[in-house]
Amino acid sequence: MSIVRVLVLIGILATSLNLMAADSKEAKETKALTAANSWLALVDKKDYKASWEETAGFFKSKVTAREWERTVAAVRSPFGNLISRKLKAKVYTTTLPGAPEGEYVVIQFDSQYQNRKDVSETITPMLDDSIWKVSGYFAK
Repeated sequence: MSIVRVLVLIGILATSLNLMAADSKEAKETKALTAANSWLALVDKKDYKASWEETAGFFKSKVTAREWERTVAAVRSPFGNLISRKLKAKVYTTTLPGAPEGEYVVIQFDSQYQNRKDVSETITPMLDDSIWKVSGYFAK
């Protein structure tokens, strides 16, 4: 094999690896968004116990199932039923304040509920044993 052919192959391989890395962040954001939507569906139907069971180990280490059920019910009940939820932003990161290093996607939604039309929801899935699971949720 000639040197030119080897250099061309190395160039193609390097370009492919760079494209894979770029796609990797987007793929991670997409998988995290899928996990977030599945988890939010549990919360939306008030299956708070199941939503806790589907969270990341980090979340479970900070909040008991009982605490979660009480807290999320207190926050979400006044809103009423979900009318719509629109993705506002999703950002991949490896660091978050107060959280262990890892892989996270911070996702923001603009949501409308029966009793409140302007709710901002932030949900943060993290990669937990190779599975995207929710590690944080905030609604205001």
